[in-house]
Amino acid sequence: MEPVEYLYLAILSVFCFSLTCAVYKNIYKKGRQADNRYQLYKIRDDLIFLAAKGSIKEDDFIFKTFYWLTNTYVQEIHKFTLKEINKAMQDAKEKGYLKEAREFTLKIEEELRNKDKEVKDVLQEFFQTMVVILIRNSLTLKLMVRYIMSSTLAGIIRKKGRIFEALFPTQEVGYRNYQMHNQIYNSLASASC
Repeated sequence: MEPVEYLYLAILSVFCFSLTCAVYKNIYKKGRQADNRYQLYKIRDDLIFLAAKGSIKEDDFIFKTFYWLTNTYVQEIHKFTLKEINKAMQDAKEKGYLKEAREFTLKIEEELRNKDKEVKDVLQEFFQTMVVILIRNSLTLKLMVRYIMSSTLAGIIRKKGRIFEALFPTQEVGYRNYQMHNQIYNSLASASC
């Protein structure tokens, strides 16, 4: 091939790569975020329906908390990633807010004990949705969920050592913070059952 043909091939490759990135960012990623928002809108609408039906009062701590959470996440769903959770958990640790977060969690657990099954079902759906959205938004978690769960890779990890520590050294702390965050969610989700 002539040098000009290589140049045309390089330009075509750059164009195709740019087009693929633009399609991913503008269509797929925005569509996925819209889907995430619609799932949260459904949860918010279910909460409003329960309030209208009388299963929960609008001034109830659980209603106010989860109504506020769904509205907040609808607006900021693109920021709900492992990286952002890691950053928030680090800030909470440094500023000493973990005790307050734990007290808040305990209050939610306590309030949930007295709620109807319908209310608990909606909150269970909220927790499940947030975990799914977190996995969708975090490349590291996607890889871990897809490949660590497979027995083949789990066997390799056991034999070779901690392969993901080498691949994702900065994500180790993030994953530990995610586990802490997930424990909080799990305790709230179990209280909502």
